[in-house]
Amino acid sequence: MNLTLLRLGLSNVKRHPWLTLFLILGVTLGVAVIVAIDIANQSAMRSFSMSLESVSGKTTHRIVGGSQGIDEKIYSDLKIKLNVAKCAPVISNYVNVGRDIKLIGIDIFAEAPFRSYVNRDNLSLSDDAFVAFSQQERAVILSQQLATELNTGVGKKIDMEFGGQRIPVSVVAVISPQDPFVQKSLSGIMITDISSAQEIFGSYGRLSHVDLIIEKNIVETLKKIRNILPEEARIEELQQSNRKTQHIISSFQLNLSALSLLAILIGAFIIYDTVTFSVVRRRHVIGVLRSVGATKRNIFMMIMGETCVMALVGVFCGFFLGVVLAKFAVTMVMQTINDLYFTLTVTDFSIAGTTILKSLLGVAIALVAALIPSVEAAKIPPVGMLRRSVLESKIHAYLSRFTLSGIALLCLGVVVFFIPSKSLILGFIGISLVILGASLCVPLLLLVLMKLISLIAAKNNFVIVKMAARSIERSLSRTSVAVAALTVAVSCLIAINIMIGSFRITFINWIDSVLTAEIFVSGDNKGIARAKEFSRELAAKVAQVDGVKSISLSRITDVKSQTKDIVRLNAVTRNIANRGVFSWTHKNIDGKWNDINERSIVVSEPFAYRYNMAQNEGNSISLYTDKGLQEFHVVGIYVDYASDRGQILMADEVYRHYWKDDKITAIAVFLKDGYNRDSVGKEIEKSLEGYEDLVVNPSENLREIALNIFDRTFAITFAMQILVGFVAFIGIISTLMALQLERKKEIGILRANGMTPRQLRKLVYCETGLMGAVAGIISIPLGFAVAVIFIYVINVRSFGWTIQFFPYAKYFVQGLVTAIIAATLAGIYPAWKFAVTNIASVLREE
Repeated sequence: MNLTLLRLGLSNVKRHPWLTLFLILGVTLGVAVIVAIDIANQSAMRSFSMSLESVSGKTTHRIVGGSQGIDEKIYSDLKIKLNVAKCAPVISNYVNVGRDIKLIGIDIFAEAPFRSYVNRDNLSLSDDAFVAFSQQERAVILSQQLATELNTGVGKKIDMEFGGQRIPVSVVAVISPQDPFVQKSLSGIMITDISSAQEIFGSYGRLSHVDLIIEKNIVETLKKIRNILPEEARIEELQQSNRKTQHIISSFQLNLSALSLLAILIGAFIIYDTVTFSVVRRRHVIGVLRSVGATKRNIFMMIMGETCVMALVGVFCGFFLGVVLAKFAVTMVMQTINDLYFTLTVTDFSIAGTTILKSLLGVAIALVAALIPSVEAAKIPPVGMLRRSVLESKIHAYLSRFTLSGIALLCLGVVVFFIPSKSLILGFIGISLVILGASLCVPLLLLVLMKLISLIAAKNNFVIVKMAARSIERSLSRTSVAVAALTVAVSCLIAINIMIGSFRITFINWIDSVLTAEIFVSGDNKGIARAKEFSRELAAKVAQVDGVKSISLSRITDVKSQTKDIVRLNAVTRNIANRGVFSWTHKNIDGKWNDINERSIVVSEPFAYRYNMAQNEGNSISLYTDKGLQEFHVVGIYVDYASDRGQILMADEVYRHYWKDDKITAIAVFLKDGYNRDSVGKEIEKSLEGYEDLVVNPSENLREIALNIFDRTFAITFAMQILVGFVAFIGIISTLMALQLERKKEIGILRANGMTPRQLRKLVYCETGLMGAVAGIISIPLGFAVAVIFIYVINVRSFGWTIQFFPYAKYFVQGLVTAIIAATLAGIYPAWKFAVTNIASVLREE
C-alpha cells in the first residue's frame, strides 16, 4: 500500500469527523451486540461447567440410579469386594436459603482425590471444626462468599428449607480458598456430612451417586464394577453425560447468536453508505490523483486502508461497549436458563479468546461493505471521477442486475427451507438469503414508488412532496441503502413481534386448557427448570379439607433414557388425565386413558420431534428405572409448551411401580359445587402450617406465574430488537448527513430563489418521511414472510413445538409507524443544518 495515499486518506478522515463517526458507530454497535451475546453465552456455559465441576471435581465415572438414587450398599461393595481405592459416596439436592443452592453430603475421609475444596488440608480446618463436621448433627461448611451473603459465621445457625419443611443447620467452618475458580464454585453449594444429608433429605440408606476415578485398565475395571451392580444402578462416563446436558441449551444460545449477527448486517449498510459518500465527496480529489499518475490499485488500497483503520477503532470501541452490555445480557440469559433448563448457582462473568476473534468480524464486514464503492472508485476514469452523475447513472444501470440477483437469492432461500433437515444453522442460512435478497430489490422498489409519488404530487400540486421524491430518486445510491437498512430492521421487528405474539396467545390458550383445577399446591418455584418435591402425606391433609371434592397428584422428575439423554417425566394420577383437556397432534387417546397398560406412555410434541417419533407409529423409548432398563410404548403425542426439552406423561401407578419414589411435586385441587375458592384455599394453607416453601395458588395465579416466565424468556429478544433498531436509526442519520453535505450548493440555490427555512425543513422531513414510509411498506410483506419462517421453520427446529399463527394487523401498523417515526426523527438535525446554511458561502465557487 502507498503510505502517502493512506496518509492522504486518513487526513480526509480528520477533516470530516461526522462522516468518520458514522462509520465507526456502525461497526461499534454491531460488534457490541455480538460481543455482549457471545459473552453471555460463554458465561452461561462457563458457569454451567463450574457448577458441574464444583460437584464432580476430578471424577471420571459415576454410578447412578433412578430418581431416588442408589443403595448405599453399593459403596461398601466397591470398597470391600473390589477394593476400589478412588471412590466416594455423594448425596446432593437443592435447598433454599433465600435462594436455591446445592447441599452436598460427603464422606470427608474419601474426598481427597476428588474435590480439593473438601480435602482436610485444603480446607485448613481446625481439629475442633473437623471433629464437629464429622460428628455433630447437621453441621455444614460454607464458603466465605456465601457466609457473607447469609450474614452468618462459625458457631451460628441458619435455616434451610427442603420438602416444605424448615431445617436448622450449624455452621462449623467458613472457607476461603485461594484459587478464584474454587471460590466461585463454592458460592452456590453447602457441604455437610453424608449422614446429615440423608437425614435432611429423608433418604436413609440411599445415595445420589458414587463418584469414581478410573485411570488404568478402564475397560476391565468397568466390567468388574458392572458385574456387582444391581439392576437399578448403572455406570456412566461423566464427560459424555455433561456434554448431553450442555446440548440442552444450545438451540437457545444459537438463536441469540443469530439475532446478534443481524445488528452487524445492518451496520454493514451504514458502512457501505458512508464509504460510498466518502468516495463521492472526494471525487474531485480522486480524479486529480488519477490524473497525476495514481493507479486503480492505489485508489482501491487507499479507500480500503482508511476503512480498515476506522473499522479497527470501531471494533475496539464496540468490544468495550459489548462488555458493558454483557453485564445486562448475562443476567437475562442466566435467568432464562434457570427458568427453563436447570439451576445455575454460579454466575461467572467470563470473556473467552473466541469473543475477541468474533469481534474482529466487524473489520471483515466493514471491508466487504467498502469493497463495492472502492472498486467503483478505482474503475472510473479520471474524467468520469470529476462528474457526480457517474455513480448515480451506474446505480440506475445496475438496478435490473440488483433486482434479478435479489429474486435469485429469495428463491434460493426458499429452496433451502425445503431441504429435509433439522439443522438450525441451515434454517438461519435460508432466512439470511431471504433478507439479503429482499434488500437487493429495495432500490428498484424505491425508484418505482418515488416516481409514482412524484406523479401523484405533480397532479395535486404538492410541490414539496414532488421535490422530496425527486431528490430521493436522484440520490438513489445512498437513499436506497438507508431504506434497505431500515427495511431489514423493521421487517425483523415485525416478524419477531408476530412470532412472540403468536406464541404468547398459543401459550395462553394451552395454559387455560391445562389448568382445569381450581387450586394448585406446589413448591415455591421461581421457574420450571426444576420442580421441588415434598412428602406424599401432604396430599392426605389437603384431601380432608372441607370443600375439596377430589385431588390429583403430579410427580415431575428427571430420568435418563438409554441414549443417556436427560428426560423430563411427569407422572399423574388418572383422574387428572381424564379431567385435563389435552390437544393431540397424533393419535387422540382422550377417553382411552384407563386402557393404557403399564408399558404405555404419551409424549409431548417437542419430545416427539427430538426423537423423531412423529414420523410413524410403533415408537418406544427405553428408560432407566429402579428396576433396570425398561421399554415403554408411545401411544400418543400431545401439545405441550412447558419446556422445549419435552416430557413424558405416565400414569402415577405405573411410575410408582418402576421407581421407588413416594414424593410428589404438585397437587391439583377440584372443589365441590358451591364452595368459594379463596376460603377453601385459606383452609388448605392452615392445614399445611409448619411446611415451608409451599404455595397454595388459584389457577389464575399459576397462569400469571407462567406468563411472567414467558415474558422473562423473551426479554432479551426485545432488548436485541431495540439495539438493532438503533443501528438502523443511525443509518438513516448518516444518509441524511451525507445528503446535507453534498447538497450544499443545491440548498444554497433554493434559499437564494426564495425558499424559506421553514419550507426547507418541510422538504427534509418529507424526504425522511417518504424514506421511512417506503421502508415500512416494503417491510410488511418481508416481515410477514420472515414471521412464517420463524414460526414454521426456525421455531420448530429450535424447540420442536408448533405455534398457531396470529398475524394481527397491529404488528404491521406498529412496524410502519416505527419506520416513519425513526426516519423523521433522524431528519431533525439535518433539517436544522439545512435551515441555517449560509447562502453566500455555499454558492461561492472555488
